[in-house]
Amino acid sequence: MQGISARHIVIALVLTVLAGLGIVLLLRVFGPDWSAYAPAVAEGYRATNEALDKLEHPVQALRRRASLADLAQARPPPRAARLGRGR
Repeated sequence: MQGISARHIVIALVLTVLAGLGIVLLLRVFGPDWSAYAPAVAEGYRATNEALDKLEHPVQALRRRASLADLAQARPPPRAARLGRGR
């Protein structure tokens, strides 16, 4: 097996550092603007707390709305079917 020379190790390290710096530079120039992130998160927390304060019952008592399938199963059969005159 051929050994790895110190020169190759230094080249690999230098190229890795340069690639990392290039990525950081590209993200600074073209990356997203994170300055609006913190205020938006704070507003989300505020709105969530406001909505939770308006609840009359604990959150655990909340239930999902019935789906159309649930409503179809709960709906009584048509009157003709109940009287044995179906179809």
